Amino acid sequence: MPLRSILTLATLLTLSVTTLGCATVATPAGVATAPPPSVNHATPPRALTGARHVHRLDFVVSTTDPSKPAVSSSYTVNLEEGEHGEVRVGSNVALSSVGSSVGPVSQARVDVGLSLRFGYTMVGDDLLLHDNLEMSSADDLPSIRKIAAAGEAVIAPGSAAVVVTSVEEPLSHKRYQVTVAATKLR
Repeated sequence: MPLRSILTLATLLTLSVTTLGCATVATPAGVATAPPPSVNHATPPRALTGARHVHRLDFVVSTTDPSKPAVSSSYTVNLEEGEHGEVRVGSNVALSSVGSSVGPVSQARVDVGLSLRFGYTMVGDDLLLHDNLEMSSADDLPSIRKIAAAGEAVIAPGSAAVVVTSVEEPLSHKRYQVTVAATKLR
């Protein structure tokens, strides 16, 4: 059998074996082969499990300070059921200088602002939203003020926005409130 036919046969055997999920393939000496494609068996293909829902989540974060007018910010995220989303808004501020007179000087830095992490699962036609809110500020360095809350809320798609988190700072009496409305996309 000519060498070209042997190489073609070996390539066909390699391709057919790797598509079946086998990783060990005998090839003729001197013939380079690509590694088999990796297969993730942890998550079944969508065709077997069915498509998951996708919703648009409209968040409104309101801050009420007794001495100032209320401020609110809106964030919209499209998210698939079972996945995790995140909204992060803020600044990266310098805390202090670290170093020696001989070496380079570096500054310790920290992120401050809003961090909102969330995900949802379907419960019937409703969403069970899992949310994590963290608000931090560095107004009085070197002190950093932080407030955090985590919880769950049931949201009916297409209905009015639901309050999912409402927290008040004990010293300043600032109130942070997060509302969410959901719209089914798929």
